[in-house]
Amino acid sequence: MSLTIKQCRQNIMAIASRYGWNYEEFHDMMQQWGYGNSLRQLSPTRLFQLRQDLIKITSNNSDPWELDKQGKRMWFLLRRAGWDRRRLTYYLTKHFKKTHWNALSQRQKRGVMKMLKLYGDKKTKE
Repeated sequence: MSLTIKQCRQNIMAIASRYGWNYEEFHDMMQQWGYGNSLRQLSPTRLFQLRQDLIKITSNNSDPWELDKQGKRMWFLLRRAGWDRRRLTYYLTKHFKKTHWNALSQRQKRGVMKMLKLYGDKKTKE
């Protein structure tokens, strides 16, 4: 089955909304990934490439809420810092091009936890 250009754009936005990215957040991410900020202005080749990239990025997580022991510690730090899942997903996508904690390497996980700890420490001092 071959998708039309319109169906491809619709599919891209469906994937984005499924992962909790609103219109502005998703277009900001597109800009950072080098696709510009408009699906309509992309050539068909670039449009289908973006769709493939999104499928690859989002296919790493089987169960979005399944966390390992280190992930549960990260979740505690995340809540202490005043973040939510949407903000974490945006951060992971922006910095690592991954949408889930379990898709990160150990080094990346340590970096995220260190950053969240700093945000949490700053928030508790206020």
